[in-house]
Amino acid sequence: MEQKNILVFMSDQHAPKMSSYLGGLARTPTLENMAERGMSFDAAYTACPLCVPARMAFLSGRLPSRTGILNNFTVLPDTTPTIAHAFSAAGYETVLAGRMHFVGEDQRHGFHHRLVGDITSPEWKPSRPLLEKLRGPFIKCFDELGSTQIIGGGGSPVQDYDQQVLFAALDWLSRPHEKPQFVVVGTYGPHFPYVAPEELYRYYRERVSLPAGFLNPPDYLDPTAKIRLARSSRDPETALRAQAAYCGMIEQVDGYIGAVRSAFWDYCKRTGESGIFLYTSDHGDQCGERGLFGKMSFFESSARIPLLIEGDGIPQGVRRTEPVSLLDLLPTLCGLAHASPPPCQDGGDILSGEIPNDRAVISEMYGIFGAPGKFPEVASMNSLSRMVRKGRYKYITRRGFEDWDLLFDLEEDPGESRNILPEEPEIAAALKKELTALPGPDEVKETQLVNAQIYDFMQLAQRPSEKLLAEFWTGTKPENLELPVVQ
Repeated sequence: MEQKNILVFMSDQHAPKMSSYLGGLARTPTLENMAERGMSFDAAYTACPLCVPARMAFLSGRLPSRTGILNNFTVLPDTTPTIAHAFSAAGYETVLAGRMHFVGEDQRHGFHHRLVGDITSPEWKPSRPLLEKLRGPFIKCFDELGSTQIIGGGGSPVQDYDQQVLFAALDWLSRPHEKPQFVVVGTYGPHFPYVAPEELYRYYRERVSLPAGFLNPPDYLDPTAKIRLARSSRDPETALRAQAAYCGMIEQVDGYIGAVRSAFWDYCKRTGESGIFLYTSDHGDQCGERGLFGKMSFFESSARIPLLIEGDGIPQGVRRTEPVSLLDLLPTLCGLAHASPPPCQDGGDILSGEIPNDRAVISEMYGIFGAPGKFPEVASMNSLSRMVRKGRYKYITRRGFEDWDLLFDLEEDPGESRNILPEEPEIAAALKKELTALPGPDEVKETQLVNAQIYDFMQLAQRPSEKLLAEFWTGTKPENLELPVVQ
């Protein structure tokens, strides 16, 4: 039985509705072509709107509440089988080119090769002097609270990193390989800092408009969201500039997807082998909607992800609207490769025809900013929150803040402007029942408290490791440590 070559391109923080293939402003001709030549999913959701939990959910096929990973500082145990292990067991050569955001000694989790290290430190306690050297003035812009401090058109460490990932992936695909290939290519863009190439920033700066709700955030925001809102920039000019840079970054990543896609299909043509090419992201970016920036919410701009797939056996021009999950990728890709998935999967094969269209898709989050102990003044407000999307409805709940639970009808109100829970409490109650089989909020909280203690301990225990530092990308060009040319 022929084994297809499979390539997954995973960007970071791409809100799909900003893209032209879904009618958005950012030009994405590669994704438009993929939608024409393959299958696109309009309602794909992350398992968690935060990098590490989402990526570890993708790798393991398990919800964050089952892996225990609900922040960026927790490690996937090396005994947890991943999609890379599944493909390795099926006889594939498994390759990671670029970003996956591993923390700790295991920087492979089943991948045979890693072509480029990560732009985020693999250490428990990153070296501040090293980060300052590699990021320069941009160091303050790599998390949500500082994301809008530098915006504009020019170079950045992110652009350097993504170009190196691109070149490494193209080089790998230009060479012959004996085994069938399972390759994951990971860029950091379009994750902030909000800095795009100068010409793209200028193009979009003339065309963007204020995001929905920026001037008048909705009154349904719960107290945790209002804390984030109070820390966000309230300057309309900042929101316009961030929108312009973000659109430019999306267009740039679309070009990288196109280059890798062409090289992949050339590789398959040279070898006479069939292939599957898939594009997705780990989560989205609010980029000023409702006055919020970054991820860590269940609103569509943060929780929805792009998902497009093309290749041998994939129907062309099919647009699917039922909710699907990042968790579905492991069983789906294993199905295409005739590989056995690891046990206890939380997703399903979305190409098999066996998943009901009305199933519930769940996303989870813990805390406000996703960093254990970083903001002690809000630590008491940290709790489990969950989203349930089923059919046309989306329900959001946070433990301890149930008075602010939300219910949206996404067919009537795709912009989530009106909470209909007071009018439809039965629908909300039915969706909440979908969560009863999952680990409960108290169990999850206990796990997170233990994980925070482990994190603090491991920071104290960490010793210099050349092995780990070799996994840290250090290739920033000096000229890309300068402030944007256009601001």
